[in-house]
Amino acid sequence: MKKSLMTLMALLFLAFMSGTAQAVPLAIGGAEIPTGAASPGGTLITSLTTSFNGIFGQIAGTVTQNVLQNDTGMLFEYIVNSTGIGSITQVTASFYGNFSTDVDGPIFPHTPHVDVITRGTDGQTVSWSYIDDAMLNGESSGTLWVQTNAAWYTQGGFSLIGADTATKVMYGPTNAVPEPASMLLLGSGLAGMFAARRKKSL
Repeated sequence: MKKSLMTLMALLFLAFMSGTAQAVPLAIGGAEIPTGAASPGGTLITSLTTSFNGIFGQIAGTVTQNVLQNDTGMLFEYIVNSTGIGSITQVTASFYGNFSTDVDGPIFPHTPHVDVITRGTDGQTVSWSYIDDAMLNGESSGTLWVQTNAAWYTQGGFSLIGADTATKVMYGPTNAVPEPASMLLLGSGLAGMFAARRKKSL
């Protein structure tokens, strides 16, 4: 009997742990508590690092975004590093309205930890909020990510809110996959530039 009880407790513990390791599907107008699941990863398509400064100079820092492609579609990762004197209490990524999303972000013991992830009633925005905490000078958000069923990426938006506000143009999902002819033209142009530079250096 004791052995059966121990086995049952072990199975319940494993079920709980495996549950917390899963991404959070976020419905339009929904709110979820993050589980701290790791980014699913994929093939890196592009990466962008840009600095931000608040309107009133209270918040500042950098945002790094990685765009990856995997079996599900396009994955968007965001990492914020704060260098400003003011606190950041929410970050928001835009133009996810036409896509399914699985999302997550660091929770305790990460400092600061995300308390809740929400999606706007129009589905366009995904927000990570620090209710009992805030991102302060010298702190990093860790990896905040959104997995979508999009086919490709396009221009998107990113906002930081707290003691001040800042907005940046970054990447977001789209189903408009680049045409093969356009990709071939781009590849030919890059090859031509490389050949010209090589010839010049010889």
